[in-house]
Amino acid sequence: KQYDAAGKQFQLALALEPDNPFSHYDLALALLYAGRDEEAAGQAEPARALLSNDRDAAFRMAEACLRTGHTNPGLAFVDSIEKQAALTAAQEFDLATLLNSKGLYPQTVARLRRVAEMNPTNWVNRYNLADALLEAGQSQEAVSLLESLAAELPRNGAVLSLLGSAYQNAGQPELALDHYRQAAAADPGNHDYYLDYARMLADLNRYDESEQFIESSLRQFGNDYALTIRLGALQMMQGKLEEARQTFRKAIDSNPEMALGHVALAQTYLRERRDADAARELAETRAKLPPDANVE
Repeated sequence: KQYDAAGKQFQLALALEPDNPFSHYDLALALLYAGRDEEAAGQAEPARALLSNDRDAAFRMAEACLRTGHTNPGLAFVDSIEKQAALTAAQEFDLATLLNSKGLYPQTVARLRRVAEMNPTNWVNRYNLADALLEAGQSQEAVSLLESLAAELPRNGAVLSLLGSAYQNAGQPELALDHYRQAAAADPGNHDYYLDYARMLADLNRYDESEQFIESSLRQFGNDYALTIRLGALQMMQGKLEEARQTFRKAIDSNPEMALGHVALAQTYLRERRDADAARELAETRAKLPPDANVE
């Protein structure tokens, strides 16, 4: 398992016989096992014939190609594997994760659709497929899939929240709002669902309702940084700048190490063209906290 040393020997062999496919194959394996994906991808084409007959190696090469942005060779290896035998559900999921990280959403959907077909009773697989469908812009299919899941799991906050997102993407804001509210009720310990509901109210220009909802949530949860920041943002959007400043200061007092509250406070000054106050707040933050892009 001295893969780096092995790789050097195979490179010497290739220098002697550049067209020897076995040396390309062995070098590809050594690089793959050493985790040197970019170099391994360079051996994809000259070692293709031999790799295609080695299912495990071909899958490793497919992953290496996809990780390093060599999408077409990676997908070609996947196709060659599937001509011999189907990928396992775990392999399909791993490929889907890689494809999704590269923004290849239609291909992600195809992989996750197969995972869902392999294990139709596992709701998580259908949930992942619906999430990928939303990323791929296929909102209507995502809505249908999530509606069936919500019927099976009426108290599942994750399903209800994603269904809210699907309705929102499909241009049905009231249904989206209702399902964000249901998600918060189903899982009251998850503050993200409260944030989704408050954001949707604000998107519908129902600022007062959104503000009241967050205030009641804060009374329920006590100190919560994200909810406090959202409340201040709502107040700022409505021109309640002094109230927003007080709210942001509460967030800063509770989490002084978080740059977001300081930046938000500076923004309230900028709204009133109090540039010197904004600059002072940011300069003090810059001096106290680690480097932060938003502060800059």
